[in-house]
Amino acid sequence: MKQLTLFLIIATFGLFLSALPRPATAIENWPPLLNCPDVNADGSVTIGDIGLVVSKFGTAYPDADYLLLYDVNGGGSVTVGDIGAAVQDFGQTCPLIDTQLAQATLAMTGAYGGPDLRDPAQAFAAGFVQSSQDVPAMGVHLFNESYMIAWGDCCSLGQPGNPGESQLIHPVGLVYTAGVGGAPEELIGMWYIQPNDEVCTYYGLPTPCESNSVQPVGFGLTNTDEDNEDPPGIQDGWHSHSGLCIWDWGTPEADVAENATQGDCEGSGGLWFSTYGWMLHVYNFILNPDGRFMKWNTNVP
Repeated sequence: MKQLTLFLIIATFGLFLSALPRPATAIENWPPLLNCPDVNADGSVTIGDIGLVVSKFGTAYPDADYLLLYDVNGGGSVTVGDIGAAVQDFGQTCPLIDTQLAQATLAMTGAYGGPDLRDPAQAFAAGFVQSSQDVPAMGVHLFNESYMIAWGDCCSLGQPGNPGESQLIHPVGLVYTAGVGGAPEELIGMWYIQPNDEVCTYYGLPTPCESNSVQPVGFGLTNTDEDNEDPPGIQDGWHSHSGLCIWDWGTPEADVAENATQGDCEGSGGLWFSTYGWMLHVYNFILNPDGRFMKWNTNVP
């Protein structure tokens, strides 16, 4: 039965492909976002997933219609190869890490009734504020304090499922490319926080929080670090900051630096934290050649 279903899928899609536009030239060395194409975040590869990939055929970065989620093979465009790869995985139950990434990505597009955070104006309306200038190989950071305060368990990523109960769906931070005057322009990813006691106390969260020396659980329920011992794109790039100084929080002039002394920071009008716990970046709207969770991304303009 499965072989017959696959044959019908391939035959049906083959009729449509000749009428679809050809995709633009692919970008080299872009790994896929998902290792298992559960693009609708339901836990397995179904006809619905394949149909969604087909619907994006011919789109390429940075077209507005292109979404990295459907770029099954990577490369920066959705091609016949992407459709074939999705068909090949039909019927598979996908690893948790892929379902989490798919749900987190869909949430940013407004798929669960929230705002489309690809539009910076909608992000600001949803309570995000600017928290940095354009950080090289990262981008412009936005932060939502209400999402930080909401997580009494200190902001665990949670499981896929109810879109109202997980930082997976409501990340405390977003990252954009810089537009005119350094303003956020194009959404390229999100960032998550596991605060330590110092930060939890500042935001009125229950303490004790997790120890700053213990990496939190992340995507795929793993807590591996940026040790480069795992295959690219697999490891969670949790990283910590020390001597963090924040200036002009919530304004276009917002800026941040680490390894600052308390005296220098507060003397210049900054907000200082000796340490800030853990932070995790996820680049799911522009691919990172070094891995989707790695802190630095050389593809960021």
